[in-house]
Amino acid sequence: MATNADFDALIVRITTATNTLETDVATITAGADNVQESVAAAQLAEANAEIAQAQAETNANTAIQEAINANGFAQESSDQADRAQSIADNLAASVILEEAPVDGQQYARQNAEWAVVVGGGGGGGDVESVNGQVGVVVLDAADVGAKDASYVPTWTEVTGKPTTFAPIVGTAANQAMPGNTVIPTNTNQLTNGAGFVTASDAPVRSVAGKTGVVTLAAADITSGVFGTARLGTGTASSTTVLKGDGTWGSVPASTAGYPIPTVQYDPGTGYVNITAWPLSNPNEAAQLSRFGQYVEGDFVEGAALFATQAGINALPVGQYWFPAGAFTGAPFASQPGQVEIVRLNATNQTAIVTTFTNPVNTYIWTISGSTVTWRSVGAAAVGFPTGKTGINYNGSVFANWPNLNPNQAASAALVTISGITGGLIGIIQTGTEAQRNLVPPGRYWFGTALKSTSAPSGGNVPAGSETGYIDVSTAVDGVYNIFTAVIGDQYAAPDFGKIFVWHGNGATGYWTRVNGVTL
Repeated sequence: MATNADFDALIVRITTATNTLETDVATITAGADNVQESVAAAQLAEANAEIAQAQAETNANTAIQEAINANGFAQESSDQADRAQSIADNLAASVILEEAPVDGQQYARQNAEWAVVVGGGGGGGDVESVNGQVGVVVLDAADVGAKDASYVPTWTEVTGKPTTFAPIVGTAANQAMPGNTVIPTNTNQLTNGAGFVTASDAPVRSVAGKTGVVTLAAADITSGVFGTARLGTGTASSTTVLKGDGTWGSVPASTAGYPIPTVQYDPGTGYVNITAWPLSNPNEAAQLSRFGQYVEGDFVEGAALFATQAGINALPVGQYWFPAGAFTGAPFASQPGQVEIVRLNATNQTAIVTTFTNPVNTYIWTISGSTVTWRSVGAAAVGFPTGKTGINYNGSVFANWPNLNPNQAASAALVTISGITGGLIGIIQTGTEAQRNLVPPGRYWFGTALKSTSAPSGGNVPAGSETGYIDVSTAVDGVYNIFTAVIGDQYAAPDFGKIFVWHGNGATGYWTRVNGVTL
């Protein structure tokens, strides 16, 4: 029985024979061509012979030679025709195959004979493998290079797709749009013919009058009320206030001071709004650097408020003290002093500064345009007349109170009488009664010690190294002065916050504490 290998070998032999046959046919064709060429050559030779015969009459030798040549050509053509015929005969004899038997079976040539093909490509034989698989083979799409049934091609993968689509006119909601429908590419192509979009759900057209990419500023919010939780952290209530650090907290403890317009004040723990003078004594100067206020959108503190009229107007009426260096650029920049805010009219205020160290002077704040000027008014002849002679203040006759404000304390150190040292305290403790009575009534501040070398037992003589002020008042008869000293409470025991009254005359006089009362 022939095998598949035998069948394959037979196929090779048939292919070889076919190739040989094609080669022989090509050779026969080439031979036929040569025959045709030989015939053409013979015809050409015959023509040449006729030409040569015609020319022989004029040139016999040439005609004879040409005739010979023509005969030679003819003979060569005949020989070539004979060779071509022989090749054709041989080829025909070599490629003639015996007809295969006609009995319903499949035959192939094997060893120069026809043989029955068994298990070949016509069926009846076993398949060895399919796509590399053996056994019971089940092919899927991937085995034959096809896509899975669920695969959805991309638009790019689709071939032969149209570039345009014919419109489909629909009438129902689930059908295509009318054929003349234009797909909009911009919102201005849309219409609201059926009132589908109402005013309540229409898109935002502007914000605070602005369009495009809108960024709002505080000035753009012109109506409504912000929730308290948006203003600061903590819990807002009727008992809390919003502090400068952005928190809601307890209302700062109020003082017994007189009412003032709302101003920012720093008690040492940060700025808070106050509506009362921070000190219980209305005549006591407050620390200027603790005050601040918003002026034309900027927060300004202390002496910087005196740079503009709006800054002066932001401070409550009252007295403030300041250290040296507080007023940069002022004629008293290197001196400490006291400034009093005075209201001029319903709109504006001004300021009066009195310096505490030599040269003691008084300055009034003025402004022209945006230029601030501190005008000196001198140390004398500025306050109420004292009606006193024989006593000096700051080197000049003490004819007038040195300050415009009669409640503003004068310097005890600048009060002098010829032959007595130590200022007002020296006059009280070492002068005569007549000399003490020359002192104008008023309040004087001091920074030197009160001393007394003798006093009755239990007199509580001041220990010294104190500071405070002395009130000078005139008795009922209008002649004799009474001197009361108040010791500042910022100094050490045993005398801070105590009141002393002067008794006696000259070296026998002394300071005694009033009934043990403390401030």
